[in-house]
Amino acid sequence: MEELNLDDNPLNPELAAAYKEGLDAVKAYLRAKAGAQIKLNEAKLILVGEGEVGKTCLMDALADQTWQEHPTTHGIEIRPITAVDPASGTEITLNGWDFGGQRVYRPTHQLFFSAPAVYLVVWKPREGPQQGFVKEWIKLIKHREPDAKILVVATHGGPQQRQPDIDRQELWDLFGKETVLDFFFVDSKPDENGQRRGIADLKTAIAHTAAALPEMGREVPKSFQEARQALTATNAAYLPLDEVYAICRQHEMSDELAKLFVTISHRLGHLIHYEHDPALRDIVILKPDWLATAISFVLDDEETRANQGLIPFARLSQLWDDPARDAADRYPADLHPIFLRLMERFDLSYRVAGLPAKDDGNSTSLIAQLVPDNRPEKRLDAAWPSIPAAGDIQQSQICQIVDDKGQSAPAEGLFYQLIVRLHQYSLGRAHYDDSVHWQRGLVLDDDYNGMALLEHKGNDVHITVRAPYPEGFLHRLTGDVKYLVESFWEGLRCNVMVPCIHPLRQKRPRHRPLRSRQTH
Repeated sequence: MEELNLDDNPLNPELAAAYKEGLDAVKAYLRAKAGAQIKLNEAKLILVGEGEVGKTCLMDALADQTWQEHPTTHGIEIRPITAVDPASGTEITLNGWDFGGQRVYRPTHQLFFSAPAVYLVVWKPREGPQQGFVKEWIKLIKHREPDAKILVVATHGGPQQRQPDIDRQELWDLFGKETVLDFFFVDSKPDENGQRRGIADLKTAIAHTAAALPEMGREVPKSFQEARQALTATNAAYLPLDEVYAICRQHEMSDELAKLFVTISHRLGHLIHYEHDPALRDIVILKPDWLATAISFVLDDEETRANQGLIPFARLSQLWDDPARDAADRYPADLHPIFLRLMERFDLSYRVAGLPAKDDGNSTSLIAQLVPDNRPEKRLDAAWPSIPAAGDIQQSQICQIVDDKGQSAPAEGLFYQLIVRLHQYSLGRAHYDDSVHWQRGLVLDDDYNGMALLEHKGNDVHITVRAPYPEGFLHRLTGDVKYLVESFWEGLRCNVMVPCIHPLRQKRPRHRPLRSRQTH
């Protein structure tokens, strides 16, 4: 039996992605790489920050485009930017990702954070770094991508604006100079002489940072890069899988290698394809920003928010094909079921009980991010009395979420994902109206295995189970939380703790690590 173990080896991203698929995929990739090669000098440039701090205007300036005002960004916009590394003279292609700043978008944005990338955290000095949530954005990035390289950029400068007031040393002490590389103060709007203050220096720093990324200058099979360029040249937001394979064949790929190319490209975030999902395997999403914008229209819908996150499929179709929008922001009806399935795959929604799950036209979904933020006291008291039922034992554990320094840390959007992932245990799995959930709490029922209350307190998830034998359900739920945190947020870990009473008869509870049984 052949065995291959390349763990902890510095593999290039394509080979690392092939390794995750198994030995046959590694062999196929290496055979392709044995032929002609192309050197890649490209990276992502990701702009994040609160709404209306000037991220889109900054992107215009970096791309040497004409100054103009922009409306609020929905979802994500992607544009190419070229820069030259001052040390080597190498021209670098940067795929600039402009992320909308509204808080409701943050859980979705994290799906698209990936290396190799240079991150710009953008803020407005006239509102101050606290209002710009500079530290919060840095944490959001670092918890998802621990090795991220970040530049902090103050916008909207100029003669009438005060100098930026930001505690650089505090940020360096918190995150390290290997993460927060430098600080810049720019004005994206040209002055009377046509100059954009600070933009040239910022662009040079971006190129220098990108050139130092470990993946820069890697070699890939020529056929892979040519196929990727051909797919980009179609300017299509999506293509049927058969058409993608046909383009691969035009670049001398076998069907086996074409399949590997699509799989690797999905892992690296160049496209989206779920080969094992019957509803999604026949389509390839080539523009992730196009998908993110479609999702943003749902998250921004006031009618759905007023309806506590519930949305019929007919309403989704109205949002995705709104005649009041530009043609580029309208999506044909045959894509609507695919968008719905993708939202489910991303743990953004699930279809509620009581309607035919396979009939998209009649289904109703719950958008977890739009559930009420207030605790439903009466319904909670009815579903979870203050005293356990006769014969039930109550046990609790705490999923303590911490960063690499052991400090308590937020996992942005964690509880929304739990609402979706655990909906098979919902009180409303048969009749949705019986559900009990809110933005920081959830009541579950696993029949004879017991009932559970999950609450998001601070950054931690508190889980309490009541049953004659609560250990099994409690272990399963803590394992689900631990797996979700540590698989999605690479910079965080989940310590499972059990509450206990202080031995000196003090009533204030203490916590101790759970060592007798580890969750996985």
